[in-house]
Parts: sequence; C-alpha cells; structure tokens
Amino acid sequence: MLASRLLALADEIFARADRVHDADIREKIRAIGAGYERMAQLVEDQSGEGLRDVPHAESRKPLLRAAVRYGRGV
Repeated sequence: MLASRLLALADEIFARADRVHDADIREKIRAIGAGYERMAQLVEDQSGEGLRDVPHAESRKPLLRAAVRYGRGV
C-alpha cells in the first residue's frame, strides 16, 4: 500500500513538473518525482509489497520509468 501511495505522489509531482515553464525548476521537480519512484521500489523490495493492486502496475518499473520518461539515468 505504501509503494502505491509513493507512486501516486510521483505521478502527481511529474504532472506538476509538466506545468512548469522554467526548465531548471522543471528538471528539479522531476528529480523529486524520480526519488519517490525509487522509494516506492525500495519499499516494494523490502516489504514484498507488490503493485498488483495499482492500475497499470504491470507496466510500472519505478527505477526505470523516470529514466525512460525523461531521458536520464537513475
């Protein structure tokens, strides 16, 4: 449950970043979102909490998703 909450927060942060016009600030906000995705992955790995109850969970790979979305390494 915690991992899914962290992913929801990450999605909200990414959506907010998309509305920011300043490129430097947008990139910093996206880095925060990527951090939430990494935390979700750590929680999932540590607790065994799966993402099976999260919509589109099969396509979520938190550690890689931000890198693919924004063309950055994680």
